[in-house]
Amino acid sequence: MTDSLKLAAKAIQVGDRQQARRLLKELLSTDPTNEEAWLLASCLTDAPDQKRKCFDRVLTLNPNNVTALDAVEYGDISFCPYCQSLLEKRPGRKKRCPHCENYIYVKRDPDLDEKVLATEEQVADIDERWLLWHARRRQDSAKIFTPTPAQVERMHDFRTDRIEGISNEARDAINLQILMALVGHQSSTDAMQGITTALGPAATAGHWANHRPPLNGIAARARIIFRTETMRAYNLAAYRQQLETAKHIPGVMKAWMAAGDTRTRESHLRAHQEYRNNPILIAEPFILRDKRGQAELMYPGDPNAPPRFTANCRCTMSTIHPDIGVHESDLDKRVAAELRRREQFAEMRAREYLSEQHLERLTETRGEGNPGG
Repeated sequence: MTDSLKLAAKAIQVGDRQQARRLLKELLSTDPTNEEAWLLASCLTDAPDQKRKCFDRVLTLNPNNVTALDAVEYGDISFCPYCQSLLEKRPGRKKRCPHCENYIYVKRDPDLDEKVLATEEQVADIDERWLLWHARRRQDSAKIFTPTPAQVERMHDFRTDRIEGISNEARDAINLQILMALVGHQSSTDAMQGITTALGPAATAGHWANHRPPLNGIAARARIIFRTETMRAYNLAAYRQQLETAKHIPGVMKAWMAAGDTRTRESHLRAHQEYRNNPILIAEPFILRDKRGQAELMYPGDPNAPPRFTANCRCTMSTIHPDIGVHESDLDKRVAAELRRREQFAEMRAREYLSEQHLERLTETRGEGNPGG
């Protein structure tokens, strides 16, 4: 790919169509048989007929151009997010770029609501934007308030003291990084990099030595601390506002809201179903149960609960007005579907186990009946 093509591809990636159009016009005026330039030109129009003309021009030059053939069939072409090279086929999952050999990740972007190709650094940003999406957007009509400046003010009082094996100085530094991210003074990526620095050797010591080395200055432990503590701070602020609301609206209730995906703890999925159908008063605790016992939580991430109920938790709460009641949402359907999927998987594994046991007994019986083989 020539320098002009790389600049044009980069301009398209960042949304500067005017610059890309100027570069491609200059290039095609001197080299009208450039296949890649015509492919890039297809990205500068939203009109299907104009896109098709660009693809047809490519196929006229090279009838075997896989990218153009796929684009004609699926209406899409893709670039490597690292080197901006055209990809013969859009990857459906993590795959190494054939040009620069970096791994390309396929992630759904919460702002675009579509799957995008991303670098490792962009994946971290997308994950944190999903975290905010779960915290701020995954609300339904039963909720009677959303995050307000008052909640942000309450977040100023938040401090974490649950992180073990670090000094008080490191803990203060981590609290500062989380607070700055909560109030919007820095990005989540910067905060996680700051937490990694504050942890120092503790970021990759002990259990954390089994995790992959820090990527882009962010250790796995720092990422989990950030996710856990920011959600804990958000839910603490929400809980305090619920208490204020309860003073003015007698009988106001709360319900647990799980993330509802494959990474959600089963105890949190079941809490969603239980308290969605039977919300409780604000001053009452949620009771969550797993195979090892149960715990009482006033809100998701409550530090008084064991870490197995709170670490990396992405759950939130909804507030139920006594005169409005509970309304079913798409999230309820996703939670129910995920629980059904897990139950079906458990049944399948149980059947496989019983079949294996039966086969072993059958083999042993035949062996006893035919000594010496």
